[in-house]
Amino acid sequence: MQANSAGIHTDLKKYIEKFSSNVSDIFLKFKFLEKIAELNDKNLLFEVLKRFNAVDLHTSKVDSFSMWLLYEELLREFAEMSNETAGEHFTPRDIVYLMITCYLHLIIRFYVIKVQRNLFSRLSR
Repeated sequence: MQANSAGIHTDLKKYIEKFSSNVSDIFLKFKFLEKIAELNDKNLLFEVLKRFNAVDLHTSKVDSFSMWLLYEELLREFAEMSNETAGEHFTPRDIVYLMITCYLHLIIRFYVIKVQRNLFSRLSR
């Protein structure tokens, strides 16, 4: 990042415009370009970007659980911004655990039945 804010608004806008259409739709829905223009008009855009740039989100610094919490919090915030029910996109850990346990149980059962059928077919020959 440059040491000053000259041209940062134009550069960021060009960067955002290069994303695919489905990502661009997200930027449009949340009026992201208007927000960065507003920050630029108030001479805050460079400061905001500088602070984001200072955050190290590398996997050696942030574990998966913390990143998941961050992701869920962002979903909650965006849901509130778009007048959706808070928590509508949040899946509690207990539910995730239950879903995975049920899924694994079904997979194990499937393979047990498959092994039993294979064994019985060999024995009946």
